[in-house]
Amino acid sequence: MGYQREAMRLTGHLVLALAAGHSPAVSAQAMLTADEVRTTITGNTAEAQRSNGSRFLAYYEPSGIWIRWEKGIVTEGKWRVLDNGDQCVTVGREDSCAQIQKNVDGTYTRMQNGKPQFNWLKVMPGKGF
Repeated sequence: MGYQREAMRLTGHLVLALAAGHSPAVSAQAMLTADEVRTTITGNTAEAQRSNGSRFLAYYEPSGIWIRWEKGIVTEGKWRVLDNGDQCVTVGREDSCAQIQKNVDGTYTRMQNGKPQFNWLKVMPGKGF
């Protein structure tokens, strides 16, 4: 009988976590290392999606040039990966650094200050636009 009470207690915690918007499968994922980030995006294009559903493509040239294509508009900047694994993009004077989390469904989430910024739905070889 004790194991049933424990199972019910744990199930209750899981239901509360899910109701609060926490996903055990995603939150348990580790952030990519610097080498993993470089291997994933160097010379490749990421198809990304913001939380509002808008999508864009971002190409990461091996030279450190970053090119975004969104709704027919091209934006250029620079990208780099810090030793701690943070992936940074600089456009003009604005610098944005974030950790990259690989999700169980094969997508990636760019996490800035512990909050999802956007998802890379897929990463394609070469310049995809």
